[in-house]
This record gives sequence, C-alpha cells and structure tokens, in this order.
Amino acid sequence: MRTKTTLLISLIALCTFIFQSCTKPEIKNEPVINSSDEADRTDYIISDGTYKISPLSNNSQAIALAKLLQDDSVYVQIRNYSADSTNHLWHFTNTGNGYYRISNAYSGKVLTAPAGASNEGKQLLQLRYDTSDNQLWRIRRPQTNVYKFVNKATGLCINLESNGNITERAIVKNNNKQLWTLTCVKAIYCDVDANNFFRRTEGWIASDGASSVLMNDGRVLWTMGDSHIDDYFYNTGKVYCLFQVRNAALLQPANHSWHWPLTTTLIGNPYTGFQSYFKNKPDDDHWMWPGCGVQVSGNDTVYVYNQPLRKKGIGGIWDFENDSNAVWAKIRSSDMQVVQYSLLQDFDEINFGLGFIKENDGYVYAFGDRQTFIVSNVYVARFPANNPNAPWTFWTGSQWSSNIKDIKRVSEAACNAAAVVKYGNKYICISTEFSVGCDQGSHIYAAWSSSLTGPFTTRKIFYEIPDRLQGHIPFFYTPNAHPQFQNAADELLITYDINGYGDCVNTCHRGRMDPDLYRPKAIRVPFSLIDK
Repeated sequence: MRTKTTLLISLIALCTFIFQSCTKPEIKNEPVINSSDEADRTDYIISDGTYKISPLSNNSQAIALAKLLQDDSVYVQIRNYSADSTNHLWHFTNTGNGYYRISNAYSGKVLTAPAGASNEGKQLLQLRYDTSDNQLWRIRRPQTNVYKFVNKATGLCINLESNGNITERAIVKNNNKQLWTLTCVKAIYCDVDANNFFRRTEGWIASDGASSVLMNDGRVLWTMGDSHIDDYFYNTGKVYCLFQVRNAALLQPANHSWHWPLTTTLIGNPYTGFQSYFKNKPDDDHWMWPGCGVQVSGNDTVYVYNQPLRKKGIGGIWDFENDSNAVWAKIRSSDMQVVQYSLLQDFDEINFGLGFIKENDGYVYAFGDRQTFIVSNVYVARFPANNPNAPWTFWTGSQWSSNIKDIKRVSEAACNAAAVVKYGNKYICISTEFSVGCDQGSHIYAAWSSSLTGPFTTRKIFYEIPDRLQGHIPFFYTPNAHPQFQNAADELLITYDINGYGDCVNTCHRGRMDPDLYRPKAIRVPFSLIDK
C-alpha cells in the first residue's frame, strides 16, 4: 500500500503525539416521525439515524454497553449519558416490514435477544449482525414521543431492571420500565453493512488498502494491498498468518450492494509466482501496491496509480524500497483485464495516489503527499481528462507549472497516510495519526477547503478508532473516503486499515490468525462534524 512505501522513512523519527479533544456529537431534540396516521400509536416507523435511548423516568441516562469493547457478547446496561461516549448511542436501520436493526455506534455490533426458548428476564447483549430474528426489533409508540421495542423472535419487550441491566420481558401496559424516549444525535458510527462487506469466507478474505474507484457504469473497483485469498478455515474462522498475493481488487456491482457474494475478486497475471492483480515483472521480489484510480467519461480504461517496489535484502517487514517511478495500470473495463502499464514522470518523491477528482473543466486533479518528519505536505497536480498519459502540471500557489520543483503544498496531513476527495462542493483531506506500530496512534483528522487548490482548514481530530485487543491499539493507517456511497443523512463513508498488534499482542498462533485483525474498517461520518 501507498502508506508502507513512505513509512520506512518515518522509522528514524521520534513520534510526537498531540492530544486534541474529539468533536462532540450534535444533539437534536426529537427523532423524525414518519406516520401515515397519527392516531395509530401501536407500530411506528422512525427515520434511520443515531439515537440516545433513555428511560422515560430519567433522560440523563441511556442504554449503553456494560464494557467499552467491540467484542461479541458484551452485555448492555443503563448508564449516565455522556455526549463523549458513542457506546451510549445506537444506530437504527429499517430492514423492511417494520423491523429495525439497532447497532451500537461505538462497536458496530447489534442489539440481540439471547437465543433460547425462555428469554424473559435475560440480559440483552451485542453480537455481529447475522440477520437473525433475535436481532430485529419492532417499534411501538404507546404515547406521544414514548416508545417500546419488541423483539421479532421472542415477542418480548426491552425492559429496565432495578439493577440497571437491560433485559426483555413480556409487555406490560403502562410499565415505565418498558417505556423509552429517543433523542436524535448526529454522531459518527460504525457502518454495519460496509464492515460486513469486508468479512468474507471465499475469494478475497483480508488485506489493507480499500481505495475505491467509481466506474462510468456505476460499478465500484476496490483496490487492495497484500491480500489473503481463499485461505479461510471455516472450522476456526482463521486464516494463514501470511498473505498469498501482493495486491488484489474487488468489483462491486452497479447497485452498490453490500452483499459480498455479489462482488468479484480480481487476481491473476501472465507470470508465475504471486498471482497479484497488478504485476509488471515476473520476479516476486518486485511488486506493486495500488493507490487510487479514475475512469474518465467516454473512456473504457480505468487508470489505477501503482507504486512499484522491490526488496532491499535487509530482511524484516520494512525490507522494501521504490523500484521505479509510479505507473498507470490500465484496466479494460469490459472484462477488467489489466492490459498495459505505463511509466509516469518523476514526481520528486511525491506520492500522487491519494485521490483523483474529475472536474468539469477538462482536467483530472491528482492529490499527493511527501513526508516531512512525522507529518506530510499535501500537493495537487492535474492532467487532461482526455489524455491521462500527457505530462502533468503542478500547482505553485498561484498558477500551474510543468516543473515539479515549483509545486507548493495546499494542506498538511498528520502523517503520510492521507486521502483527498470531493464531497458535495467541498474538498476534504483525511489523514491518520502517525503510526508505525501498535500503541502509537488512534486518531483520524480532517481538513477541508472550498477550493481544490486550498487553502485548507487546519486539520482537526474527528474520530478515535475503537479497535483494541487486550487494551492495546493496533498498527493503523491509510484512511480512504468514498463519496459515491453518500446516504440520505449526508454521511460520508470512510475506511481505515488495521494491521495487527505488532509486538504488543501476539496474534499469530500455530500459523493462523483472526482475519478481522487485517481488514478495512468502515465508519459513517455526518458531514456537519467535518464542515465546521
């Protein structure tokens, strides 16, 4: 991946951590109620959204996780509400036929009624979403702005016990322990559907990467780095500790379905050895890590920016260096075959794989970065949309120049793991906290501009990743934003990569590991939390 290419330089730097307060959620007073008949107060449909669920008797409390963990089987309890704790918030998604999935904003796991014949009085818990009836809930409104939640499988109602546990019990009319209020909150939450899209058992299984290219016909090409291919063990849920290819791609259908079996895994090349999707030399000591890509209107070719690498011969995980200038990998969109590689010009150590933005002026704008200690400068270049092979020009702060030496930065990223996209009429630069190992960084930053040439705002922290194992933070990097998946709530889909826990926690046992420790993670970010 593009991050690995320049992180080697960062190993000689001392990591400085600057703590900033995360953006607090925005709170609205009431959820939006959509009802065809206000007189009917039995079953109600509410807008998909993120809510605080409070007992009718005490609005300062909320249903929350009993432990701040992403793990399955964590129980839920009543807690004193804190606007800084997303584990106190739940995202409601209408799954059809009047039923809702209720997922925790912090963990992305779903509120679940315990399985079994007798559930009354049993504490509710969170589990990974599997579409079972135990994870589906009907909403009833016995009085104005007061709600009950009834489980599809059991027919029992969410109930507050005297000890603070959240259970389910038979419905009792006018029982305050079963009456709840909803407060709509604009907050970042884990995207259940996108995260499940990356949890696969066939084809591509796990990797870093997850840049996405919206193709002209609506399909989405996801480019991945070092990837596990068809190595999932059903009996243990584990994979081998070592990947099988140096890169791969996923082809998502034009309807943007998150049902992963509908996507195609793309690998294979004319050479023996690693069957990576992008490979321009037969020797496995040479490989490529893909970045972002673009397909311009009227062109059947998808252009993907790749950085060729080679082994240095020093051993270890940082045993690589650039093999040449970056290259275009040209993909024929009709059959997704890589048909050609073309060498790009010398970019003076700037990696222009951060994002490509098509504008209506006949140009594609390419964003890149160059490491400067533990931060990086972000730059913009452009090339003609009708000829991506033409020489690029570079923004000097006042005009476009053909000389790369004239280039001036338009923004600064927290490290060399960054991405730039256009969302609405704004340009957003997302970056991750400097990290080259476990327990080194956990924050994601954003800056924005109304102009693609800047100036961008000063970056600010908008998210702290929840991923933890035995109290440790994983090695994480490479944020990507995916504006083609904008939803009705104006929430931007953002992914980031984690890559195990390094020296902090040994996650490889007997040659096997949990693939979730090496899969992209997806969150939804209300744009109003960035555009401030």
